[in-house]
Amino acid sequence: RFFWAVFFFRVIRLMAYNWNSKLTVNRHFGRPAASLQLLLTAPTHIILGCTLCSLQRATSPLANLNKQAKKWHHFSSGFLLSSFAYSLAIQLGGPRKYQGSMHRFSQLGHAQPAQRDDINRAQQKLTLALLVWLSFITAISLLISIR
Repeated sequence: RFFWAVFFFRVIRLMAYNWNSKLTVNRHFGRPAASLQLLLTAPTHIILGCTLCSLQRATSPLANLNKQAKKWHHFSSGFLLSSFAYSLAIQLGGPRKYQGSMHRFSQLGHAQPAQRDDINRAQQKLTLALLVWLSFITAISLLISIR
């Protein structure tokens, strides 16, 4: 059972990446695959976003994260990026070049743009989130095994 769930998830991810829905030639196959991928990854984005929100200094209320996430083109990834940007006190998003043309996206987080040193801080923040979840899962499994 678990194998088929992982297999299905991986196939959906591969289809979404290979049939990029942003390209007009892939719109027919890309949109359903991208929608399924968004549906499958949304819980992970929300959980990690809430984890990063709880690990940050108190610079933004949850309502502000929701407001910024709604301006992003996908709510769950916008929530994750917004909480990550606030936890690092940097700005993410904005204009980017895609297939040779400029696309404007919402700016998330603070007004200070990301710098080279922020990469190490981001890695430390993600490692801390990993340790929090590993500790939580370990504690739950120990409590279950004690019964």
